[in-house]
Amino acid sequence: MFTNASYRSSFDSTLAEESPPPYELIESLTEQDKADLVISAQSVDSISSIESLPKIGDLNFTPGKRLIINAVGIGWLRLPVPSGELEIAISDPEGNLAYISKRSKRWSGNSVLLDSRYKQVLRTTYFFGPSRNPRLDVIGSDLVGARIGEEIKTTTKWTSRSHCFVMLTGEAFEWSYDNEVLNSSSENKKSLVILRTKPADGSEGKKVAQLVRTKVTRPRGSGKSSAGNGGELVLAKGAEEIIDPAIVVASCLLMLKKEVDRRRAIQIMIMMAPVAAA
Repeated sequence: MFTNASYRSSFDSTLAEESPPPYELIESLTEQDKADLVISAQSVDSISSIESLPKIGDLNFTPGKRLIINAVGIGWLRLPVPSGELEIAISDPEGNLAYISKRSKRWSGNSVLLDSRYKQVLRTTYFFGPSRNPRLDVIGSDLVGARIGEEIKTTTKWTSRSHCFVMLTGEAFEWSYDNEVLNSSSENKKSLVILRTKPADGSEGKKVAQLVRTKVTRPRGSGKSSAGNGGELVLAKGAEEIIDPAIVVASCLLMLKKEVDRRRAIQIMIMMAPVAAA
């Protein structure tokens, strides 16, 4: 019989370097958290048409600086291991390197963002699982909206599809999802990951940037159901006056990491289901 102990033994050999092991983190979730996780891990291409309606405020978005995030992400049919992409290049539309995100090893979520001169800009400290918020640290030089040595705090629940971070100045920003259908063909659906300011009064913030993921902008090797895949990152005109592009890039990559780990969590739950039923 395939017992819970034998399952864990075989799983530990695969995920030996993550502590605590992912299955323990999944087991610690409440049933409501698990339900939220299933909902949040759905493909951005399957969001309901009601959620997909563009916001009125978005009509005022004027595109400015454009960058290409070359992250392939992960698919469904795989073991629930971290992404093997240790380096993610971020380039301009002409293919010139703008930034590069590096991880030292596959089993670590921590990464460093370097600029085109390979100078360290931001460090991301990232954890798999709930109750352990990631953080961004400015390690290179002063940036627009943040100074060297400052920590940019993140405050969003692990199972959430949104991601909020707060600057030391108190300025808050939030990444969230949206979809737009360009025409009736599903191949022309445009999935967006949108960064907005987050006003303290709860009103809708100003759009600062958006990650556009379409059949055209998706990196080679990724698909519309991939989790954590990149695309075209478009900053609003004038956005660089309130937030540094490096912070936009690093926080966007953090959002993609969360997307990958929600997918991994569902894969772990699927693998654990036969054991729980035995």
